[in-house]
Amino acid sequence: MKQAIAYLRKSTDMQETSLEQQRKDILVFTDANGINVIRFFEEEACGENVEGRPQFQAMVEFCKTSREPFQYVLVPDISRWGRFQDPTETFYWIHEVKKGHKEVIFVNEGFKEDNIGTSLMKLIKSSEASEYLKKIRQNTIRGMRYHAGKGYWMGGKAPYGYDRIIAETGQVLKDGEHKNIKDQKIKLVVNKKEVKLIKLIYILYGEKGLSDNSIVNYLNGRGAPAPNGNKWSKSTIWSILHNQVYIGNTIYNVRNYHRRNGKGSFNPRKDWIVTGNTHQAIIARELWDKVQARTHQAFLGGRFLAKKDKPRSPYLLSSIMYCEVCKSKWQGRRYHLKGGVRRIYICGGYHSYGSQSCISWQIDADNIEGRVVNYIVGKLDNRQWRENIENEVKEKLSIMQDKSDDELKELDLQIKDTSLKIRHWEEAIEKGLNIERAVGNINKLEHKRDALLDERSRITKTLAEKADIKKAVQKIMKYLDNFKEVLTYGNMEEKKQFIRQFVKEITVNPRERTAKIMVYKNATYDIIIGAKRCHELIELRYP
Repeated sequence: MKQAIAYLRKSTDMQETSLEQQRKDILVFTDANGINVIRFFEEEACGENVEGRPQFQAMVEFCKTSREPFQYVLVPDISRWGRFQDPTETFYWIHEVKKGHKEVIFVNEGFKEDNIGTSLMKLIKSSEASEYLKKIRQNTIRGMRYHAGKGYWMGGKAPYGYDRIIAETGQVLKDGEHKNIKDQKIKLVVNKKEVKLIKLIYILYGEKGLSDNSIVNYLNGRGAPAPNGNKWSKSTIWSILHNQVYIGNTIYNVRNYHRRNGKGSFNPRKDWIVTGNTHQAIIARELWDKVQARTHQAFLGGRFLAKKDKPRSPYLLSSIMYCEVCKSKWQGRRYHLKGGVRRIYICGGYHSYGSQSCISWQIDADNIEGRVVNYIVGKLDNRQWRENIENEVKEKLSIMQDKSDDELKELDLQIKDTSLKIRHWEEAIEKGLNIERAVGNINKLEHKRDALLDERSRITKTLAEKADIKKAVQKIMKYLDNFKEVLTYGNMEEKKQFIRQFVKEITVNPRERTAKIMVYKNATYDIIIGAKRCHELIELRYP
């Protein structure tokens, strides 16, 4: 009797054939074909990625490494194998199984000759499964837009500062509680106790100028209740300061937890579903804008970095030095000598794999770091360089003002046109038009006009802030002086982030004993203004 293993899968969030029924279908097939199943791999998981399916991974590994004498992998149908975004990935995993000399059989199709026609049919069915998944997503997003537009909350736990209530009854839902009837809708209402802390956090950061760390100490020192029931943390403060829910907006589709890497990742901003005025705002738009402007400046200064971008090495140039020969990164190393400790940079390829990978050569860390630091200090102290930045900033601010004036004129035209359309609908009601239809259109137009007015207010405020160009330029030049303070008094992490504002990368050629430093031509100006970065090259030669 031939031997086989079986793989069964059910998505956790879809109405599909149960694992028990899939097992029965497999056994009916094996009884009819004289096959014995020696092991079942089964799981409840989304079929879009492999990393989120441990049983699938275990099954593939079992096929490639097991000494058990089996010939087949039985799967109920091709959609149980996976609904991959790229249908060709179906064949990739079938091929991985074939490396272990095993054949994948989709039970609903039976045994078929493995030829081009069969492969094409598998590709078509895999594409259908992929399209089915896309259709589900589109319907879900469409539903989110509709319900958010009605002011309903589609998320889980209410954000700190709000409670969830059942719209039809007004019943407040505690954390972990769910509505009893499927068709009931959920809305957000302000939590009278928590709202005070939300406002306080925004005032302390946006008005009083406290840092996130100071706010954490302030709240914990007074025993203020935190969202998670524990203590306040910088990440919690940071999350609150960037959550648009506090200005009355609802955002969906920000993250995707079913990508191929198996981890949650951010979707492109263009795919976010942002709906305004879905619930009562806690924070005024003016204060929100002030907070966002300050946090943006913090990002530019390198204070807040994604975990993967945080430098960990105690070497100033780590992660920006590359080898021209083997393309590996250069690494910092310490050697204890009789006279003390010597710090060097060495090719990571040579260090890990020896002379078969690259050439043995070391660069004294103090030497190259000193050259880079001296270059930056020279720039900051160069009067002509600072004057160039000052002139370019003035020019840029002037252009931005002209552009804002044009935007205001265009907004005024749109506001006037929208107001005229509203008036036409109101006149239509007076003449006897169906009121429900007219009111719906008027509401949409009023929302549009409100958004246009908000944008006009934002631009007007920005123009007022930048009206005094001389004052703005002085502020930016002071920003340069703060950079020098970081280089002199900052800790290792701050110094490294500072250097990365000036140095793009360093390429080392151990054959020629050279190091080429690619620096930003207008480093700090580019950061402040957001201009396209230009480069210039500094070449160091070693004996």
